[in-house]
Amino acid sequence: MRVGVRNPNRSRGGPAMRQMVPMKMKYVLLMVSDLARSEWFYRDLLGLKVEGRVEGEFVFFNAGGDVQLVIREVEGPVSADRTELSFEVPDVMNAYRDLLSKGVGFTREPRAVTGDAGRDLYATDFRDPDGHILSITGWVQKGQNV
Repeated sequence: MRVGVRNPNRSRGGPAMRQMVPMKMKYVLLMVSDLARSEWFYRDLLGLKVEGRVEGEFVFFNAGGDVQLVIREVEGPVSADRTELSFEVPDVMNAYRDLLSKGVGFTREPRAVTGDAGRDLYATDFRDPDGHILSITGWVQKGQNV
């Protein structure tokens, strides 16, 4: 038995005529090993607002706009090495200093990772209690002293 998605362009010799269903990101789920510890981290250290919960199983956070970060406690080890969440902040250097003062350990100071004609996007990363990679990013005007 074959499992997967069939490419509609390869069947019956022609392109698919169906319209795409519009989609948007609503939830990002992270599996965590300790729900209370992770709720404290995201709520108290990162300042995300709790939007709801299913006791002992899920906590929903406002992650900005229409997207919610959902943490879910699972049994056993959590594999976090292939996940990264990026939070855009209005002032990346102030956010960096604030999180440092709360004990967040960063891998490096914010640095320019990309840019456009007038701005550079600065970024730095750190880990949550389960080892998920998190980053903060912020646009800085070129030539601005950071």
